[in-house]
Amino acid sequence: AAVERTKVRVQVPPVIHSETHEYVAPVDSSVMLHCQAEGSPPPFITWHKDGQLLRDSVHQQVLSSGSLQIAFVQH
Repeated sequence: AAVERTKVRVQVPPVIHSETHEYVAPVDSSVMLHCQAEGSPPPFITWHKDGQLLRDSVHQQVLSSGSLQIAFVQH
């Protein structure tokens, strides 16, 4: 008897879970902005400010969870 195998890959559109809060933080403190996304293939999360992509630096870092950590908050 012949055996055939078939692989089915289902793509699922991303679902984004994000807290939409207003953050108030003292100058030079740290803030964590949370964002979680699910989908198949797993979505890649980027953060932008004033239309510009935020890149990791001493002051900000996008974590593997998709959250954005901001250190030394300035106004």
